[in-house]
Amino acid sequence: MSNPAETLNKKHAIGVKIARIGLGMIDYEKDTIHFDARGAALLDISSDEPVARSVVHARIHPDDRNVLDEHIKRMMDPASEGFFELNHRVVHENGNVLWLTARKQVEFGAPNADGSLHPASGLVAIIDITDHKSDQDRVQYLLDELNHRVKNLLSVVQGIARLTFSTGDVSTARERFSKRLGGLTHNLDALVKGDWTSADLSELVIAHLQGFSTNNAQINVDGPTVHLDPSQAQAIGMALHELATNAFKYGALSVETGTVTIAWHMTDDDQLCLTWSEAGGPPVTAPSQSGFGSKVIKEMTSASLRGEVEVDYRTEGLLWNVTFPLETSA
Repeated sequence: MSNPAETLNKKHAIGVKIARIGLGMIDYEKDTIHFDARGAALLDISSDEPVARSVVHARIHPDDRNVLDEHIKRMMDPASEGFFELNHRVVHENGNVLWLTARKQVEFGAPNADGSLHPASGLVAIIDITDHKSDQDRVQYLLDELNHRVKNLLSVVQGIARLTFSTGDVSTARERFSKRLGGLTHNLDALVKGDWTSADLSELVIAHLQGFSTNNAQINVDGPTVHLDPSQAQAIGMALHELATNAFKYGALSVETGTVTIAWHMTDDDQLCLTWSEAGGPPVTAPSQSGFGSKVIKEMTSASLRGEVEVDYRTEGLLWNVTFPLETSA
């Protein structure tokens, strides 16, 4: 019959292995630490023999050393619980940085002649939390980005409302405002797919045009895979919505024979050139005055992307072109 204590020790060893915990024994009188294989690997030190505590502490990230020293100082005080837990970074010789959770417990030796206590030994357990820390940082980044984007979005909505209700036919203002807000939701959908860090240009184009024609032959999309940052996606998305709305009401998408081609390519100087070209629709004439749509596709797009916009009201169909540095974020 197996000894319960031996069985428990075996289970304990297996549990430590499964939990991927690194363990180290501290000898304060010799000022050394001896880690098992897991702990030594996390700290990038030898596990064959005890090493000086200074060697282990040298692995601590410079920005975390002061905090660690303060925790150790308090732990070594006989009046304390003799325990601490701390998340900190370690730096390997090859430059790799890991985040660890370190838990330390000190044991005090026999009282000195004057009755005072001194640290004799200790145990340290460390766990790699690098992936968890990265996930936390990413979540925080996304929350910060979301907060920033929501504030920007509210400003955009205010601008759309102000310009929509101050220009054009009052009787259709509510409808135009609703559709423009709908255009913004397509931007958000594309950004959500890119975790709020980018939007696929092809998906953004398709999302904005899918509601304007049931005939796939009317819309041609051509270009390499390109990812826009959130500011660029918002600017391009709003322009696409205005262009599609105009084409649906007056241009190529207002008749079954009309076509719209949206194409893009990278230039030799690493700029993105995006073109909207209409054909087969009613004859085009330039507007007599500049409304909100015209401002969006030219002035706002140019300013937001820090690029160059060309608008040509050709008789055979509207031609719109924007060229801008792909990595520029307004």
